Amino acid sequence: MITTFFNNIAGEIRIFIAAVSFVLALFQIFAGYRMLRGWISAGAFLIGFACGIALTTGVAQNAAMWVKILVGLVIGSVFGWAAWKIYLVAVFVYCGAFGAAFVSDLPFPETEMWSVISIIVCVAAFVAVGMLSVRFERPTIIIATAAGGASTAVNAMTVMGIDVAATEASRVFCFLIFVLAGLVVQFLTTGGRRRRRLR
Repeated sequence: MITTFFNNIAGEIRIFIAAVSFVLALFQIFAGYRMLRGWISAGAFLIGFACGIALTTGVAQNAAMWVKILVGLVIGSVFGWAAWKIYLVAVFVYCGAFGAAFVSDLPFPETEMWSVISIIVCVAAFVAVGMLSVRFERPTIIIATAAGGASTAVNAMTVMGIDVAATEASRVFCFLIFVLAGLVVQFLTTGGRRRRRLR
């Protein structure tokens, strides 16, 4: 009975996280280009925050939790500020990560040789998409954010048990619909916008 209770709570938390992920994914699909700088800074802050806590734990294992959180906040703020200032580098990493994540979801055969090949392909996708995002900034960012957001949205729908994402074919269909809708909306709403390149 107790196990069932905790399993139910864990399931509800999982669904809640999936619902939040779905909402954030919609922003990414339809406004990824406009919100890119904010996404990058937020992601860099979270990475810095995690690194700060890990660093504090490694250096001083007996440090109080508030000290770890404070160090995490400081390092996270530095990471977020750096990502905001060094825009093109952040764009390279951000969009490259989307390319690598998309390739990693492809169904590679589960053998040792294919594992090596999949890693090489993921790294190649990271570099290729990152370079394209710097060279052809607007279209690459729009495509990357629409596809990345669509993938997250479909995965979240699957976790939430939504019927339209119950089969592989329906998930692919939903993914394509999200991507196409995101591309149309973003290209139409950002036609006159140009990012200021920081040197």
